[in-house]
Amino acid sequence: MAEGGIANSKKSLTLEDSEQDPSPGERVDRTVVLIGRTGNGKSALANIIAGKAGVFPESQSAASETRDIHSRSVAVRYCGKRHVVKIVDTIGLGDTELPKEEVYRRLAVLADVCREGLNQILYVTQGRFDDVEKDAFSIMQSVLFGPKIVAFSTVVQTKCDDYDNAALNEKNIADIKRLAAPLMNEIPDTKFIAVNNPPILGSNEGYAKSCRLRTRQLLLFHIMEKCSEVFNPDSLVKVNERVKERIAEDNKMEIIEQQLKKFIEKNEELEKQKQKEAAEAKRLQEEMVKTASDLADSERKRKEEAERQLDAARKQQEDTMKAFQAQLSSYETKMASNAAMQSEIHGLRNQVSLMQQRAAQPVQVVRRSSDDRSSALLTQSLLSIGSIREREQADRIAAMQQEMQRKNEKIRMLEEPTCSIM
Repeated sequence: MAEGGIANSKKSLTLEDSEQDPSPGERVDRTVVLIGRTGNGKSALANIIAGKAGVFPESQSAASETRDIHSRSVAVRYCGKRHVVKIVDTIGLGDTELPKEEVYRRLAVLADVCREGLNQILYVTQGRFDDVEKDAFSIMQSVLFGPKIVAFSTVVQTKCDDYDNAALNEKNIADIKRLAAPLMNEIPDTKFIAVNNPPILGSNEGYAKSCRLRTRQLLLFHIMEKCSEVFNPDSLVKVNERVKERIAEDNKMEIIEQQLKKFIEKNEELEKQKQKEAAEAKRLQEEMVKTASDLADSERKRKEEAERQLDAARKQQEDTMKAFQAQLSSYETKMASNAAMQSEIHGLRNQVSLMQQRAAQPVQVVRRSSDDRSSALLTQSLLSIGSIREREQADRIAAMQQEMQRKNEKIRMLEEPTCSIM
């Protein structure tokens, strides 16, 4: 039955199925297992398939309402016939309140719940298919059911507003396969279903019921028409053995991951220390360069100051030498003048001495004999003249002595130093 089958079954399908619950001995036509992470709408899909609200607890938050395996057989009417569908709602994946080992053990119960076989596993996702969902799919293949379970698997993407858009569905399928590669490469495109299952709340109730009815039509058509073959899992004992092996392997991987994490953290710490040391070395180098530059500037300034002081000292020395030469020249001039005065004084002294010698000699009067005709008058005249000459000589000597005293005083003043010569 193709899309026409969906159209033909539309009249006979309702959101709330009125079929009576199956009796204990009634044959089960289909067994469906739903697997998905917390918050993807897994339990809501289980209620939609069942056609009854509240069969499986739904959560409106990110917290999981399903922490154990819930199994329920319900009677549905499809294409005018009554069918019994066994729905198995599994533990919500990604529940951080349960350790991984406990999740594995609870999932292993599936082997016992489905010991009479199962028809399809529905992997419920929102399209992102993260590591938690990849891990769950891997557990289904390698631990619980084996690799053949891929042929009995369907991917259901929830919360798709445009689930009737064929082009968009193709894109969603391609994205999921790309994100889940290579786990889902063997699942055919016909086993990727896009649905919308919004909660029935307030003014949105009509739209939500319409979306859920369409979802029920798609899922029941898929389950009843395309999932008739039965997969028989291994016994619970074998499954538990594989679970134990997987737990041991995961523990080893966890130890390796912890060691790797510690190694990475240590490496990052060493890298930070290396960067810190490199920054410190750079700072020290910059400080050394700055210190060297400061020293060079200080040395340059010191040399400039020394040269300035040396130039000032040279200039001072030159000025001192000029002053000394001027004083020396003045002194030599004074000494030359002094020598001339000394010579003049010496000449005056000689004259004074000569005049003193002459003054000390007695006046000799030439007396002639009586027979000279000169009379006493001549003698008296001579005496008078001699007296005048003596007075003139005495005055002249006194004047010369005063002149000598004046010149001696001048010589004494010249001989006294007028300045100190450095």
